Amino acid sequence: MVQPILTSNKAGFTLIELLVSLIITMVGLLGLLAAINLSIATNMGNEMRLQAVGIAEDVLNHAKQQPFSNTSSWTKSTKVDGLPINNPPQHYFVRGIEKDYSVTRTINGFTDTKQIIVGVSWLYNKQRLEHTVSTIMGKTYGD
Repeated sequence: MVQPILTSNKAGFTLIELLVSLIITMVGLLGLLAAINLSIATNMGNEMRLQAVGIAEDVLNHAKQQPFSNTSSWTKSTKVDGLPINNPPQHYFVRGIEKDYSVTRTINGFTDTKQIIVGVSWLYNKQRLEHTVSTIMGKTYGD
């Protein structure tokens, strides 16, 4: 009697095959995790920059609403619309995390015009970042 030859292995995966498949899966998941961390960090940086732009625009818009002759006293104030100017950093919340923004302003006066420069700086990933906006105000008739 002739015995048939078994052509398939019904014993299952070997330990080596299982370990190799786990390593390949781990490398793929670690790459995906790195991509997610990078996207979260980029989005947080963009939100912080957007907050700084809003702060600078608020201070600049307040300055533009002041009469031309009033800007000299405006440079001596410590707050504009509740925002500290040339003072220690102000606390704001971005995604529920408290962040500090420093606001500085410079007014360069000329005879009939003044240049107003507002800078907002903040610390992110151990780097000091800054956003600056500026405008020019001119004397109006009767001012």
